[in-house]
Amino acid sequence: MSQSNDHGRRTLALWGATSVGAVALNGGIALLPAPSFADLASRFPESGGTYTYARKVLTVEAFLAVGWVVWFASVVVAVLYALGFAVFLIPFLRRIGRRRKVFGEQMLEIAQAIKCPLLMINHRN
Repeated sequence: MSQSNDHGRRTLALWGATSVGAVALNGGIALLPAPSFADLASRFPESGGTYTYARKVLTVEAFLAVGWVVWFASVVVAVLYALGFAVFLIPFLRRIGRRRKVFGEQMLEIAQAIKCPLLMINHRN
């Protein structure tokens, strides 16, 4: 049994249904800015997201700062998603018999597999 699987079981045993409630609460918090973005989208009906809205109402320095902060936050979120996904994917790969590869090579393969769809989404905007 892998160490990450033990951690997941210990977390579930310790917190139980509270961990499911925490995920639901995080989802609710993530939906809070949705009405604001809906209002902005109806006021400025063009693609571009936060950067476009900031460019319309802020100074040059401020909207450039907003663009960089949003870009950096997107990179951080993508990395955290990839790491969280890898925590569950690596024990699965070990269980199905991919033990011959070194851990670093597995991580590289996982990163490549996750990077490609994210780049396509980012490219399409």
